[in-house]
Amino acid sequence: MQSSIMDLDPTYGWVIWHAAFPWTKEHKPQITTLSVTLMQEPVAMSGPQFRVSAPGEHIALTHPITGKQHMMTVLEYEQMEISCEHFSNQD
Repeated sequence: MQSSIMDLDPTYGWVIWHAAFPWTKEHKPQITTLSVTLMQEPVAMSGPQFRVSAPGEHIALTHPITGKQHMMTVLEYEQMEISCEHFSNQD
């Protein structure tokens, strides 16, 4: 079965690279083994927005892939300002 780039699911993000390696010798050697490794890089996923007003509150969180529900309990609550140096984008 032959596939093309047009067969890739458009709801996913795809990156396709072409690599070329020039031969250092006059005659190219016969290729006997070739392997490819595909790795998925970590992806940031936004979670639900919620507000906390006091210790003891419970917030239900759902895992975005498995759908399993988890309960977060607020143990302490303190309002503070986070310094801009803790963010990768200073804007």
